[in-house]
Amino acid sequence: MFSKFIIFFLISFSAYGSFPEFFGAGVQNGSLGNQMSFDYTNPAHNFYVPASLAWNKNVNVSASTTIVKSTFHDINNIVTKNSTNNSDAPLQQSGNVDTDYGSHEHAGINASIPIKTFGNFGISVFTPITTIMETNSGNAHLPEYVLHRSRYKRTQAYFNYAHKLNDTMAFSLGAHMGFQAGANVDTRAALNGTGYGSSATAKTQVDPSIAAIASYIHRYKENTHFYFTFQQEMKNNLESDAVGFTANPPVPFDVTIKTMIYYDPHIFRFGAATKTRFFQFFTSLEYQIWDGYQTPIVRIKANGGSLAASDDYESVETSNILVSKFGVRYNPTDKLGLNIGTVYRPSIFSHGYSGSGNSLDLNTVIVSGGLDYKFNFMSMPIQLDLGMQYHKLLDETITKSTNQEDGTAGSKIGSPGYEAGGSVIMLASGIKLEF
Repeated sequence: MFSKFIIFFLISFSAYGSFPEFFGAGVQNGSLGNQMSFDYTNPAHNFYVPASLAWNKNVNVSASTTIVKSTFHDINNIVTKNSTNNSDAPLQQSGNVDTDYGSHEHAGINASIPIKTFGNFGISVFTPITTIMETNSGNAHLPEYVLHRSRYKRTQAYFNYAHKLNDTMAFSLGAHMGFQAGANVDTRAALNGTGYGSSATAKTQVDPSIAAIASYIHRYKENTHFYFTFQQEMKNNLESDAVGFTANPPVPFDVTIKTMIYYDPHIFRFGAATKTRFFQFFTSLEYQIWDGYQTPIVRIKANGGSLAASDDYESVETSNILVSKFGVRYNPTDKLGLNIGTVYRPSIFSHGYSGSGNSLDLNTVIVSGGLDYKFNFMSMPIQLDLGMQYHKLLDETITKSTNQEDGTAGSKIGSPGYEAGGSVIMLASGIKLEF
């Protein structure tokens, strides 16, 4: 039906999270397991602990490019259609699932700008290369790694003001930006042979959405620091009303389409670090609240007319998670630094996968590493960075329970089962300048 084409063309979006949350706001930070380092001139700390920028006396700018490639297990010979999503004969059909999400290139720019003696302003922008954002809802029924297909492909911005209380304590206040989008579509779809063409009117509105960031850092004897950061939840929703009818014969429809375009959880970040002459040790713990998360399924509500509303057989149970991080830095010389790190990130889902629905997120172990080299060029301090991360999604064997999603006799989509898991590789390079 032409009206369905219009609807899905307008709202083919997905729910994404944060690129720096997964892969690091800066190359050095990513190689340490996505954590703040001891280099207080690093403007990428604007994402982790913006309060640490308060002691900067010069302008610092960093830029990075990142390549991400995911490889998930093949999923073959499972039920892809049954009577809950198919009206063609035979009602139950089997096939393979596309788990190739391709590669992605991303760029990040961080800046720390002192405001005389009043404090320091930090800004971070992360964006896909060659585009502003790319959206893909994936399949509403087949297995989907919902935090990976298009999670990283959007532009994000973080703004903070940092102020030092003294030489050992500082705090910051700031925000990260999002949006809420709405649309109204009125369409008249003409069938072939009607004698006149289809027509439609459309109205859209996009409003900014702001969520708060606050942080505090305490330095002790110049070889230890403790910090706390809070990042408020950000929901970016899309709601669209579509009304109209097809002509000859007229078939009316009136539907509301809802989906969560982006989602960032509440984050409470606690961290500490200490250093000796040659080694630096970092650890942090993040408590992430995912209560407000919704899977990226497009949901259609029928307000009237002849179009049926979406089935909502999948009922996910989210879990608030603790993300633990640990990193070590070794300085063989004053100019060269070698970094390693590890992260354990639990699944955001507390339910099993044997029931209805195939939205996936697995427990993940991240191993990272990298190096950086400092030198001066025409009296300007410069640092070059290289880094990598390997994300291992821990394998899980999924076996579907009996009966279809609606409880009738048959096999669920995804039956008899499949092996979930895979990996994501990230390679990054960057530069930091101090003016």
